[in-house]
Amino acid sequence: MKKNGLTSAVIAGIAGVAGFGSIADAVNLNPDGLGQVLIYPYYTTRAGNDTLISVVNTSDTAKAVKVRFLEGRNSREVLDFHLYLSAYDVWTGGIVKVPGQDGAGVYTTDNSCTVPQINGNPELPVFGGVSIAPFVEYAYADLDHTPAAPHLGSIERTREGYIEIIEMANIIGTAAAWVTHNASGVPANCAAARAAWLGGGWPPGGEAAPSGQGELFGNAMIVNAARGTIAGYAADAIEGFNYTSLHFPPGDIEPNLNHVNDMGTTAQATAYVFEFGNLITSTYVDAGDFEKVDAISALYATPRVINEYYLDGNDTVRGSTEWVITFPTKRFYVDDNDYIIDSSGTIGVYSPNAPLPPFSNPFRNNGSCENIRVRVYDREEATPQGGGLFFSPPRPGTPQNALCWEAQVVTFGQGENVTAGNPSDILGSTYFQNINPPFEAGWASLEFGTQSGGSFNVPELRPSDEGNVFRGLPVTGFFATNYDNGVNDSGVLANYTALFRHRTVRDCVNGVDVCS
Repeated sequence: MKKNGLTSAVIAGIAGVAGFGSIADAVNLNPDGLGQVLIYPYYTTRAGNDTLISVVNTSDTAKAVKVRFLEGRNSREVLDFHLYLSAYDVWTGGIVKVPGQDGAGVYTTDNSCTVPQINGNPELPVFGGVSIAPFVEYAYADLDHTPAAPHLGSIERTREGYIEIIEMANIIGTAAAWVTHNASGVPANCAAARAAWLGGGWPPGGEAAPSGQGELFGNAMIVNAARGTIAGYAADAIEGFNYTSLHFPPGDIEPNLNHVNDMGTTAQATAYVFEFGNLITSTYVDAGDFEKVDAISALYATPRVINEYYLDGNDTVRGSTEWVITFPTKRFYVDDNDYIIDSSGTIGVYSPNAPLPPFSNPFRNNGSCENIRVRVYDREEATPQGGGLFFSPPRPGTPQNALCWEAQVVTFGQGENVTAGNPSDILGSTYFQNINPPFEAGWASLEFGTQSGGSFNVPELRPSDEGNVFRGLPVTGFFATNYDNGVNDSGVLANYTALFRHRTVRDCVNGVDVCS
């Protein structure tokens, strides 16, 4: 019998009371915005933009979190550090182009404890009295993905990407006192926290496993001072991520999203996903090909992304629209020779068997392309004959649209930028595809899959232990829109920017039936 949403929720609650498990025993996307893992779908330092971020600890316990920046081409890590948040603490930072250099970097004037030190670090470059930690290209600069084609290794590619923050541990005892702010608003002894790692590790009793409940939230703002615009969004919040400490040393590339539900000896992860009000429980056992990260991918898997676009206006005011499309787990499926060196000199490989479902191509210099179908409608439900549109310019060979990068932009009505080789108008993205819709405003659907004859084949995630198969690709993002009239009749610059998260659907099958 197929359970409805209320029945599923009641059963889940009863199971928790009875000791069979609880919502914290599985990873889930928290619609209330609180989690142990935060995914910020996009940052940019192009076209005059800077990106400001914040993370908030809403709990009465200090926390150690990993702050990681990943570039947009293929999610190569360009910088990470430890952030120690005291109880009820907020940390803020900014991502900017490093003055006089081609790459981006992060700065902060916040007092919260970071390891290594950023704010006031005398070893970092200082601009305008502020220390900036430059992003680095070590994770991709010297890699060859085919013998004849060296990887594109410019530091310039660090200027757009996305961010992930992972809670590693609760900090308690003496260590909590180190990172807790005193009456002057600064950590009591951040130097001791840094010295502890240099001296061989954290003090005994200085950390505890996270609660499994969502206690962090984050926001980001894309700011363009010259244009006079700001667009903000809330980070995705993943709850129930882990229960044992993930407090790796600073400089280590771990933890990552494959540590979901990491119980030490338990190599499996469970995801809770709602589809049309039904709670679907899916468990993934790791057999060596990053199956545990499938639990995270299940949360994001969708066959299509849906949102609006605006190009309308008049002779003096015109609208523009850009969609951010980010695949936050794609790197675990498409990198077949992604050698990453950690702080101990150990070389790790993401996935020697790439590509893995639901992705279909390994990463190469031209990306890892996934075919899509584009459908657009105006505000009175009209759609082009045949329903579909193609990116401009068209792909050589087969007439298929494709998205090839890990954090990219789809623009509307910006064919002139494609032709001239310019970045996109709003976000300044160099990883963008353009759609020229026949309508000035309406909505669109980007559908993941490949047209073959009369059928449209949608990619599928690997089956869970229960036989559940989530269809589509794991994706997140938003649409940004800008109206710009230059200078209005009163001589005042008048630009307007807004940002809205994408809408998606879930499509889960189990054999010949829907998941339940």
